[in-house]
Amino acid sequence: MIDQISALGIPVLAISLRHDDAGEQGKINPSMQNENQAYDLGIKEGITLIGEVVNKQQQAKVLIAAAFAGRKLVSDRLQGLTEQQRVRAYMANPDLTTYGSGKYTGLMMLHAGAYNVAASTVQGFKQVSMEQVVAWNPQVIFVQDRYPQVVDEIQQDPTLAHH
Repeated sequence: MIDQISALGIPVLAISLRHDDAGEQGKINPSMQNENQAYDLGIKEGITLIGEVVNKQQQAKVLIAAAFAGRKLVSDRLQGLTEQQRVRAYMANPDLTTYGSGKYTGLMMLHAGAYNVAASTVQGFKQVSMEQVVAWNPQVIFVQDRYPQVVDEIQQDPTLAHH
């Protein structure tokens, strides 16, 4: 898509909000030494770059500071939670795909006090089975608003109705 837009003479800037190790850029499921660090640095780099492009560098610094101050406030309050005390959450996508470890979705859940049930067995973005979802026994199922059909599938699935 970048090449197609560039061919029209329109400048393109791609931002992943993830700082990848060398050779891992562009992969859907990159390997990471430290996923928290990769996303923290990526968010800082991405917001800084957007600030430079729109000539709002100072606002970008303020936004980064506010975002990380808010996260610290929440993490300080949640630091005593054990894994068992966290809400067991699952991210449902089309065709029984989900995000496991190495994806920002799981980190957002963790930062908010939840536990991504897929994190221990799924690396990256993968398809899983309904049996696996039932075995994980999530207390909460999240669906992104861009996938309303997934909500319908979940509500109509007799396997999930009993859980």
